[in-house]
Amino acid sequence: MGSFKKESNRRARKIEAAGGSDGMQNVKVKGENFYRDAKKLKRLHMYKEGKAQRDAQGNITKAASYQSREVPSARIEPNRKWFGNTRTISQEALTAFQTAMKEQAKDPRSVLLRRNKLPMSLIQDPDAKTSNKEANKIKVETEPFAQTFGPKAQRKRPKLAVESMAALMDETEKNRTSYDDKIQDAIENGTAAEGMVQEAREAVFSKGQSKRIWNELYKVIDSSDVILHVLDARNPLGTRCRSVEQYMSKECPHKHLVFVLNKCDLVPTGVAIFLIDCPGIVPPSNSDTTTDILLRGVVRAEKVENPAQYISALLEKCKQHHVERTYDVKGWKDPNQFLELLARKGGRLLKGGEPDYDGVAIMVINDFLRGKLPWFTPCDVDDKGDGKEGSSRKRKAEDAAEGDADASFADDGEEWGGLSGSDAADSADEDNEEEDEEEEEEESS
Repeated sequence: MGSFKKESNRRARKIEAAGGSDGMQNVKVKGENFYRDAKKLKRLHMYKEGKAQRDAQGNITKAASYQSREVPSARIEPNRKWFGNTRTISQEALTAFQTAMKEQAKDPRSVLLRRNKLPMSLIQDPDAKTSNKEANKIKVETEPFAQTFGPKAQRKRPKLAVESMAALMDETEKNRTSYDDKIQDAIENGTAAEGMVQEAREAVFSKGQSKRIWNELYKVIDSSDVILHVLDARNPLGTRCRSVEQYMSKECPHKHLVFVLNKCDLVPTGVAIFLIDCPGIVPPSNSDTTTDILLRGVVRAEKVENPAQYISALLEKCKQHHVERTYDVKGWKDPNQFLELLARKGGRLLKGGEPDYDGVAIMVINDFLRGKLPWFTPCDVDDKGDGKEGSSRKRKAEDAAEGDADASFADDGEEWGGLSGSDAADSADEDNEEEDEEEEEEESS
């Protein structure tokens, strides 16, 4: 009796300390069975379920779980649906569905959520390129060339995709024409020599063009009011993304596009602006060669195979005295000799005293991209004078027109600084011409 009273008092004290809630569910009173609870009984029954219960003779009186041999009686409903086709469609409905599916496939805002219940194999065009590729792949795997032609052929007549020799000649002539057109386009673009085709590009030059990166770019454009297009001051025309400019002019002409020439540090710190960064993108262009892509810094030089082949184009962009002053080497006649001199000067030698051409080429390309070698790409000058000379002439003409306009507001006898408006404009033109001549002399020297 005393023990029961003591336990009751302890329960009451715990309830008061817990703020009125009963937190003594696990406290046992004397006389209760606290050795086995429901959780423990369930666990013990689980141990017995894996074994069958047997009598003294060894016969099974109760089978283990999921091991009973008694088969329950099952009856199927007598319905005609069990003996008919499960999914059928008429030709008219299939044609209507195919037309509607083609219209929805062209909509970029519609998404097909459940594909497994639609007869996609019935509405797809069997003449599509993908199906032809799969069929050709299966044909090559099942019918190899050695088993179709030659002395080990396993059939008398090969299966050709043409009906007659005339059709085969037409197909061959068509392939020959397309091949010649491909070579001609490569020669016109400057990516191939006469009678030669450029080898396939390395996979590293296709990086930065995935759909994920372009989607991130479009998200940034949609959520921004002003887009800053960062250009390389040494090659501004080569680093412009024309596709983004065209997209903004068509889709969002109300947004502002600002070109920045490597001078982000000049932005005042007190200006309250919110910048959104996006991944670097590589606008695809058929006219860009692998050399252009590498020298723009799109691809890391360490990822390229045989980087020494790009040194000749690099030396064409840099002046010789700048290279000599940077690396303190002179007297080379070709890029390989330049790399050899630089490797022996820096101790970049392989086994047997051979110069490490690839290692030195990677170092030179990195110096070229990081600004250690001074270089720039001159803009194209038009024959009509739209280049440097044309812009200077237009600027001089505008300055002269402004000078005449200022002089017209003044009195006829009034002079500015001892010269009239027209005389001042003429003297300004002469000064500008003298400055241009001095700049040209300095550049030639």
